[in-house]
Amino acid sequence: MLGNGRKDESDHQLLMLYRISRSSGWMAFFTLVIAIGTAVCAYFFWQQLTVMQDQLDNMQDLSSKIEKSLNVANTQSAATSESAKSLSEQIGQNIEATKQLTIAVEKLRDIGNNVPLLSLDRPWVGVDSVSVTPLLPNREFNIKASIRNGGRSPAIGMRMTFSTATPAANEIAVPNIEECDKCLRSILLPNALITQEVTIDGDVFSAAKINRIKSGADTILLFGRIDYTDSAENHHTTTVCMAYVTSLPGFRNCVSGNRIE
Repeated sequence: MLGNGRKDESDHQLLMLYRISRSSGWMAFFTLVIAIGTAVCAYFFWQQLTVMQDQLDNMQDLSSKIEKSLNVANTQSAATSESAKSLSEQIGQNIEATKQLTIAVEKLRDIGNNVPLLSLDRPWVGVDSVSVTPLLPNREFNIKASIRNGGRSPAIGMRMTFSTATPAANEIAVPNIEECDKCLRSILLPNALITQEVTIDGDVFSAAKINRIKSGADTILLFGRIDYTDSAENHHTTTVCMAYVTSLPGFRNCVSGNRIE
């Protein structure tokens, strides 16, 4: 009986040792698993840290680039703002200059309205050219004056009168020619021509007279007056004084007596 009791106790102790040994094995296994898991987690965590560090470096580099871009943008914005300010000032100056120019144009228009047709728009009538026949003893001397309207509007109610004289060269005096109210009235269009003929009788031109004219002691004068109105019913007058020139032969303007009003 005593022997059986010791045997049971010994079996019980062996069972306990087995269980303890088995538990220690499982604990060692679990410890190894935990260690391996920890190592794996540590490896993955290290990999994540490496990736995060690279991303952080990239973000820092990107942040630096963004900061530089912002600085450039701010500089460009300041320059753009300054350019816009300068452009705005120039536009303001141009607008003010345009206003001043408009005011000046309006003033000129008012002056033009108050001063009737003092420009090329009004008719300008005068002698354009003079042709003559040969100067021969005891022969009629024919003078043909071409009258032209050099303006841009018609000369209305135009009437003219011409006369001649053969004084000594040192006795030239321009006569005061009166307006010819009874003369035929006509209309001379812009750039149009009309002729006026004057004839000196042959009895005036003796051989001696012709010699005096050719030597310059005497001369032949052509006097004239042209009266007309413009479309605004303003009256205008042209007076003519021309002296014979043997070298042409023809006429040139006198020193005085030629006027256009």
